[in-house]
Amino acid sequence: TLPREQMATFVDINRELQIDLSSDVGLLEMIKSNPVIDRSLSPDGHWSFQYRPKFVIKNKMELLQNIARVKNGILEDDIKKCYPGIEFDIMSLIIGGDIIASKNKEKQCLVLYPRGDRFFSKLSGTVTATPGQQCIVTSTSLCDEIRRGEAIKVDEYWYRIDSAIGSGSAGEQTQRSSAPPSVTLDKDLSDKNKYFNS
Repeated sequence: TLPREQMATFVDINRELQIDLSSDVGLLEMIKSNPVIDRSLSPDGHWSFQYRPKFVIKNKMELLQNIARVKNGILEDDIKKCYPGIEFDIMSLIIGGDIIASKNKEKQCLVLYPRGDRFFSKLSGTVTATPGQQCIVTSTSLCDEIRRGEAIKVDEYWYRIDSAIGSGSAGEQTQRSSAPPSVTLDKDLSDKNKYFNS
């Protein structure tokens, strides 16, 4: 397997893919005219090729910078092979609230958007949370203030409101009741949202 940054010669392509470009002129011309493939002609007249990714991202900081730059969103599929561990970094940015993600229904993948200005809303009453525990206790009902799937910050810890409906197992939950990748208050998830106050 060739390193991502190395251009592939005819020999490399034949070895890796069992395709002989020297004898398949039609395929060679198609590759040379492909807009997502960079090509280079050496002084001795040999071609070499390299895939041109839509984004060149090498680490989490560059990932966040690229998402912030592209206001209309980046398809996760367009960047998921940029560097090892990028999918973990994407999830940590979503969970940490640094970016917003929504599922593209047509392409069935996440679209990543910049978070924009952060804002926090103070909740009514008091909220008590124990680090390491999955439940929080509230002194008053928060049903009118928060929605299923939203994140709550208590001191330095983040908690997410359960998206499950009733007591069924996760496999029995409907798609609508599954937790969204990230949450925004733009519109209701459902008029059947249920909240439980301890």
